[in-house]
Order: sequence, then C-alpha cells, then structure tokens
Amino acid sequence: MKKFFNHLIPAILLFVLPVNLHAQTVSLAEAKRIPFNRIVFLDGNGSTLRYTAFFQGASAPQGDITVNFSVDAAKAAAYNAKHGTDYPLLPKECWSLGLDSAVIAQGSVSAAPGEVKVMGKGYLKPSEEYILPVTVSVKGNAAGVDPSFSTVYYIITAVRAPGDVPRKEVYPDMVDYPFFSFNDKCLLALNSSGDMLRYGWNEGAKKFGAPTTIQTGWSGIVKMSQGGVNTIQALNNQGAVVTYLLDKDATTAPPYDGTSGTIFTGLDTKYMPVGNGKHSRLLMIQSSNGFLNHYGLNADWTAYAGPQTITVFNLRIYKTLFFYDQDMIGITESGDMWIHQFSPSNFTFSTGAKKIGSGWEDYTHVTAFGTNLLAREANGKLWLYEFDTRMFWALK
Repeated sequence: MKKFFNHLIPAILLFVLPVNLHAQTVSLAEAKRIPFNRIVFLDGNGSTLRYTAFFQGASAPQGDITVNFSVDAAKAAAYNAKHGTDYPLLPKECWSLGLDSAVIAQGSVSAAPGEVKVMGKGYLKPSEEYILPVTVSVKGNAAGVDPSFSTVYYIITAVRAPGDVPRKEVYPDMVDYPFFSFNDKCLLALNSSGDMLRYGWNEGAKKFGAPTTIQTGWSGIVKMSQGGVNTIQALNNQGAVVTYLLDKDATTAPPYDGTSGTIFTGLDTKYMPVGNGKHSRLLMIQSSNGFLNHYGLNADWTAYAGPQTITVFNLRIYKTLFFYDQDMIGITESGDMWIHQFSPSNFTFSTGAKKIGSGWEDYTHVTAFGTNLLAREANGKLWLYEFDTRMFWALK
C-alpha cells in the first residue's frame, strides 16, 4: 500500500501544479461591466476611457508580469453576434491607446492604468452608438488570462452637451414655476396665486415678451399642460383631470369652475398628467408606480375613445419629463437626457431609451418649443437651444 501511494503522489502533483499555475490569472477590472457604457462629447477636448490590468491568485506574483493591450475587430463582431446588436466598431481615426503594454510588478496586484483617448468631433455622428473592445494578454507564461474578463466592451454614445448646441437667451427673468409651450406659439404658466400667464413669442426679435394675465382663479390646479390641439389639461386638488379649450394663440382662457371638461376623477394628486405635444387624441398620466398610462380620447377631449395602454417603465428616474414631437424626453437628476420613441401602431413608448445628451442637471425646467428646447437656469434666465432631430437618432 505504501508503494502505491509513493507512486500516486507524484502523479497527483502532475495534475495539481498546472491547475495552480492557471489559477494565477490576469483580467481587466473594467471588463466586469458588460457592457461598459460611456459618453463621448462631440467637442475638441476629447474623452478618455480607462483600463486596468489586475492579477488574481492565492498570493502576489513572485515576479514581474508583462501584459499587452489591443483592440480586435473580431471581438466586436463576436459581441454583436452574441447579444443581437449591430454596433459599428469605433473608427480607428478617432482613438488611440495611451498604453499598449504594462507591467504588474512582483508583489503587486495591478499595473498602471491605461487610457483610450477618443476624439469624437469630426468622426462620430450625434447620438450614434459604437463599440470598442480592449483586450489584455500576458507575455510569456508568467500567468494565465481570465477568459471571462479579458476584454472590456466599451459601448460609446456620441452626444452633445448643452454648451455644444447653439443657444440664445430668450427671456431674462422667468420666475420659478412650471411653464409649457401652447401650440408652439407662446408659453403658458400658473403662478402661485392661480393666475394663468401667457408669454408671447416675438419671431422677429427671437424672444418672449413680458407675461400677460389671461385668466385668474386657477389656484385649485396642481399641474397644467397642453393636451390636444388648442386644449389644456389640468389636474386639480380634488384629483380630477379637466380639459379646457382655448383659442389657437391662447390670448384668452375660460374661467375655471372645477367641473367642466372633467375626464377623470379620484386620482391621487401625486399623479402627473404629461403634456401630449402632437398627440391630439391621447391623454397620458404618469402613475405613482412610475408607469405611463395612455388613454385614447375623442377629438373634443370629452370622453374615452380607446385604446388604453401602459408603458411599463419606471419614469420616476426622471426629474423632468416632456414631449419632443411625438416622442418623450426625460432628464435624470445627474443631467443625462434620454429619448423614448413613440410607436403609433400600439400607442406605446420604447422602454429602451437612447441617451442624447448630458450636462442638463443645472436647469430647473426644460421643455420643447417647436423643434427647439427651452431651459431655465436657477437665476431665471431662459435659454432656447437650437435642437433638431438630426441630433437624436434615426427615429423615423
């Protein structure tokens, strides 16, 4: 029996030693985020993407480990095939590896981080998404490579920050309450006293004029926005959604009596009717769970006309929500801007939003005005940003 074990032990070691060597592996820390979504601004400064090689083993390496970094188009194709995507490879002309090799020193667990420098301006299309796979390999046999985390797949979205979009100050002192575009001819808002204010647009001067009061006595309204064409919808403090018809220029408004034009009753006042933009027969209410409920209405906005559908997406992640044409735009607390495409065939919005911008966190209110955006700063200055659908994605 003793002889048997004497012969068996060396045989076991032949199997154990290679396994132990293989357990000493190198990986990319960033590869654990699959994919690694990053934003690249279309400006002259460029953006950087970091990658870091890490050692994994029972103990620190007993000698230096040289690692190499590369970008392989075949990795991008394999990723697309596996995930059912079609991201194009980031054009070679716009990126460079700051570090194509590094050393994990003896006794250390990581190498110095490298950076990919990406210059988007002149190379990338606004709101397009690209892929860039960065892979680590080991020179020699000092360690293996962890196949699960050897490549970081950067999914890069090219966006414009507000400063990259032409803008113009269009009102010097917009007070701090919500406003919205009415028929893309003026702005309407309610002040704290319940006065309905109208800011007329001067096309020649490209500015809004001082507000005029077109109605009073609307203090029972919690939120107001445009409904269908020439229509405003309002949620009152009794939980009812009411609609009122105005003239196309909103030069006058009917008195509020609390009952006329009632479509819904018994709603929680935390619900938020969302302005419908170009949806002339669709009432939308963001419920307390963050979902968007869509109700088909008749042309006069006085009764249901079907259908009723729900977009199952937690829209509470947005601090601001508004419509751009028929699509919906949301802005998060961190200032990222996302767009949800409208599908007229089933009256729903895409739950897979596309990021179309960053840097909007300092504005207290943002809304659409025609094909442009209006953004109010905390100091009251109102800016008009010259947006157009080409800055977004292939929506139509």
